[in-house]
Amino acid sequence: MEFRKEYGFTSNDMRNLLHTADHGNEYNLQFKLLFPSCNIVVYSQYADLTVKLNGSNNEILNQLLKIDQESNLKHIGLLCEDYSIIEIVREFNKLKSGKLEVIMVYVYKTNFKDINIELLGYLPLKKTPTVNARPMHGSITEFFEWIRYNEGLVILNYLPLKNISSEMLNYLKALNLCGVQVYDPRRTLTEAEILEDIVEDDFGLFVSGGTNGFDVAGAISIGKYEFNQLTNLYLPEEKVKPQKLH
Repeated sequence: MEFRKEYGFTSNDMRNLLHTADHGNEYNLQFKLLFPSCNIVVYSQYADLTVKLNGSNNEILNQLLKIDQESNLKHIGLLCEDYSIIEIVREFNKLKSGKLEVIMVYVYKTNFKDINIELLGYLPLKKTPTVNARPMHGSITEFFEWIRYNEGLVILNYLPLKNISSEMLNYLKALNLCGVQVYDPRRTLTEAEILEDIVEDDFGLFVSGGTNGFDVAGAISIGKYEFNQLTNLYLPEEKVKPQKLH
């Protein structure tokens, strides 16, 4: 679809002679089938929005530098459960000379109807949150308000398809949920396609994707068009002053 848009063709125009895989799970599957000897990370798509890195500060920093040097990624969303991650990203930004931009992603854990869920709060690249901010330790309302106040957006992280209900999505959308992690290594292609239709068509939310620590960064990612759709939501609305964070 991106190729057709670039050159002005549509799916009804039979002058199209090239076809490319869709992003996310479909790209991952077709790449591995067609190019089994190639490293998908080298040919990764535009953005992996759920990158999970483990280890010491130096190990995480080295992993970021490796992603920058070896992958085709332009952006990653780095999952942040430990506030030391903020300092690592600042150090990376000082050292790097490559293309990779790192987006901080604050992971908020809660539950809905006895189902454990993770909400991912993305802040714009221009935002530099203070280390003493604690958005992950307040109420769910406080989390949404803090992310919105900082002009960010909230995505529902991976859940098995059977655990995602209309009631859950309606509840989270009322709190200002922007999208859902649709593309993930744990989903089959069929599950990803079913959820994509639900998220976009039934709820008017945006789709996101990434590896979540279950594959190497870039193995599942989204294209530039989808990334821009999400980041356009960063445009500031009327700010709501957040409640005091705990």
